[in-house]
Amino acid sequence: MKSYLTALDDGSFMRVQYGSKINELLVEYYDKDYNLTGTKIIGKELPVFGGFYATKDNYYVVTGENNTDEDNAKEVYRITKYDKHWNKITSTGLTNCNTTKPFNAGSCRIDVSGNSMIIHTCHEMYKSDDGYNYQANVTIQVDIDKMKITDSYTGVIDQRGSRILHNG
Repeated sequence: MKSYLTALDDGSFMRVQYGSKINELLVEYYDKDYNLTGTKIIGKELPVFGGFYATKDNYYVVTGENNTDEDNAKEVYRITKYDKHWNKITSTGLTNCNTTKPFNAGSCRIDVSGNSMIIHTCHEMYKSDDGYNYQANVTIQVDIDKMKITDSYTGVIDQRGSRILHNG
């Protein structure tokens, strides 16, 4: 998904889209009759767009960066928190996560319950013993009050639920 439509408190709408002719986030505002009333451009934190999520008080954008050198110190996922005027508040990132290409071959889904954000997405993993880079799911849990990653899983689980690879 590269485009998101969000209803605002006053009955108007906001559309957030990555891509098109710009390599940033395009934010468009519409009135209740879907007439365009304004636009804003928001720069991405990392070069690969993952997803957008709106809560009552904040906006969140998930971005990533390719890591084909398999560098465990490199930040591959970043979750950025904005206020409702698109002023950056803070961000948190995930390193050492068995990822060469974030968001590869799937989508990025986000939900919040209380102060816990769950991000469920995908990635291409580090090269395995057989020489291939396989694709798998990624789950990241964030305390959005503290903007700290509290848990993540970036490995593989076999059909019996046993962990085969675990780097996160």
